[in-house]
Amino acid sequence: MFLPIEVQSVNNAGQLKAGEYAVHCAVYASPDQKSTVLHYEYKRAGLADAEACDVLFIDGAGAVRVCDFIRMPDRSWRDSFGARADSLLALLPPEIAEYRLVDERALPSQIVGDPK
Repeated sequence: MFLPIEVQSVNNAGQLKAGEYAVHCAVYASPDQKSTVLHYEYKRAGLADAEACDVLFIDGAGAVRVCDFIRMPDRSWRDSFGARADSLLALLPPEIAEYRLVDERALPSQIVGDPK
């Protein structure tokens, strides 16, 4: 959603409420350390829960898949293809549940719309 690449998606940043969004990136590795997931989470200032996410999957051969997710008004998640679930994990490949956190960091904020 905020990555500097074009991703075909039913989601876009314009669907989010205007304001400043804190960005957090968590890096996960598969049990065999051959695959990596970068999970970018976007939280609007003052809120505890993420409103959007970008997820990059990098497999052992170097192939990259990208998907974005947006929080819907009913608090469910919608992925790039329009699938919805109450849990973000339910929309990800099942093997992701086995990945382990290896790094995390805060990144510069993103501004959506006119944050008056």
